[in-house]
Parts: sequence; C-alpha cells; structure tokens
Amino acid sequence: ASGFAQGAQNSYDLRAERGLASFDRAHMLILNYVYDLPFFRNRGGFIGQTLGGWELSGVTQFQTGTPLTIGLTGGNLGLATRPDVVAGQKGDGPQTISQWFNTAAFAYPAYGYFGNAGNNIVRGPGVQQWDLSLFKTFRIGEHVNFNLRGEAFNAFNHTNFLGVSTALGNGDFGQVVSAHEARVMQVSAKIEF
Repeated sequence: ASGFAQGAQNSYDLRAERGLASFDRAHMLILNYVYDLPFFRNRGGFIGQTLGGWELSGVTQFQTGTPLTIGLTGGNLGLATRPDVVAGQKGDGPQTISQWFNTAAFAYPAYGYFGNAGNNIVRGPGVQQWDLSLFKTFRIGEHVNFNLRGEAFNAFNHTNFLGVSTALGNGDFGQVVSAHEARVMQVSAKIEF
C-alpha cells in the first residue's frame, strides 16, 4: 500500500512522497480458539461439578509493526520536513529500547534543500499478545445458571513497545518512548434465569 504524508515536502515532486501506508502491517497472525478442558469432565459428585466442564478461550496475535516516517525538529530548517538518508547506511537497527533504528542513517539536509528520506521507511515495534479466558457455567436449577469467568489480557505480560521518537534533533531520537498496557486481569460472575 502506498500513501502520502500529511503534507507534501515538495509539492512539485509528489513521487518523493510515496511510501507504505501508515497502517501497513507486513505480517499478521491472529488466532481465535475455544477448548473444552478434559479434566474431571466425566467425574461425578462435588469434584466433577466444580472442577469439570471448564472452557479455555483466547485470542492470540502476532503482528509486525507499522511504518514510521523520520522527521526533523529544530529551528531554521529551510525547506525540509524530512532528513537525508546517509549514503551507505541502513535505517533498520538493533531494535532495543535505547535505539530502535539506526539513528546514524539520518542527517540534516543542507539549508534550502529537501531531505531525501521517504515516507514510512522505518518499521515500528510489533505486537505479541495472548488474551485468555477461563470460564464455566454451573447449573443451579432447571432455569437458573451461574457463569463464572476469569480473563487475562496480555496474559504472559509480554512488553509490547508502542511509540518511537522519530524526530531528528530530539534528545530521545530513535528511542522507544511508550508501551502498550501490561497484563490486566478480571473476574466476573453472572446469574442467568
């Protein structure tokens, strides 16, 4: 997919504005599942009633990050809104918190010139998340059911980075500056009649 930045750096050269769409994801794997746990399913009595018949469901997702456009900050930039890509350097980097991409690959263009860096040329952090639910319906009477459910979002508390500083000239240029939510757990109960 291709797209244009919020404003063209050079309205006479729109080809330089081409790049990946800001919502592009190169790879996505999203799994939805429900599994009837086999434990104590055929057992009678109190143990079978409480420990049997539970179900596990979930949504698991693995996604590559969305593209990022490298910009500029600072005064007296002339015409440029994007930097130059340094010859012989690649923008992809170590992908650590302190340096997500190769910051040495970008430099200020000469005053009065446009930068040659394209739109969305660096890939941001991806997502790996497991949302799980464990639930059971207890039959209390002929027309009354009691549902008990426990849910964990980001169940394994995997750190999913989010924001990356992309403005050349910022003190945190190239660093991860935020993350998605940590694990969230909740329990719910419901009576149906």
